[in-house]
Amino acid sequence: MSLTREAYDDRFWRGKELHALRKVAQGWKVPDHVYGWSTASTNPFEAISEHLKLLTILAENKLDLAKSAGLQELEEESLDELHSNFQRVRGETSNWVKMLQSLANESLRLESDINKFLTEKRIRGVKPE
Repeated sequence: MSLTREAYDDRFWRGKELHALRKVAQGWKVPDHVYGWSTASTNPFEAISEHLKLLTILAENKLDLAKSAGLQELEEESLDELHSNFQRVRGETSNWVKMLQSLANESLRLESDINKFLTEKRIRGVKPE
């Protein structure tokens, strides 16, 4: 079942939780350059979601890992590959954390800019909407 555009927008802006931000930014789109490294099947937003699902699966089943029939059946070279796979997942996680931290820092800068704007507006005696 797909959402109507109105329902999608309402969910995206979390109903009334981000109402003021929605008034400011609604209609803006993710710039094309953000999708630069994407493939036909996966874009960055889907990739992070898939990564989070993978990490959740691993974390929620960590107690079963040692008992896994698949682990018991792995040959020596496959154990090396498994180790390499975990290193890759850890590296990808580190890259996502860096990207999210960068966005969090940008959000703080944006908030600071908005606060300066509102302060200047109040000093000039113009009521913010």
